[in-house]
Amino acid sequence: MKVVYFSHPYGADEKNLKLAAQKLYELHQKNPEVCYVSPLHNFSFLPYDFDENYAKGLAYCLVLLKACDSILVGSDNWEDSKGCCAEVAYAYAAGMPVEFL
Repeated sequence: MKVVYFSHPYGADEKNLKLAAQKLYELHQKNPEVCYVSPLHNFSFLPYDFDENYAKGLAYCLVLLKACDSILVGSDNWEDSKGCCAEVAYAYAAGMPVEFL
């Protein structure tokens, strides 16, 4: 089964969690054979601020990304997100397939 990392802005905004969940639901309906992994939903319980906690959370995300087959960026404004930019850069550096919705 293909495992796809779903990159989406978070910014500690609950609206982004709901928006990502809706997009993932639609993706799953179209591609039930794909296992979509959402770091937003996996790590949203962690403290979110722009100091040591943010760096630790991003490190967890990159560990998860490394375990996936590819990355799918699910937002048009991903370039405004430090996390999404880091995830995409990591994927390109690792030679991982990168797709955009």
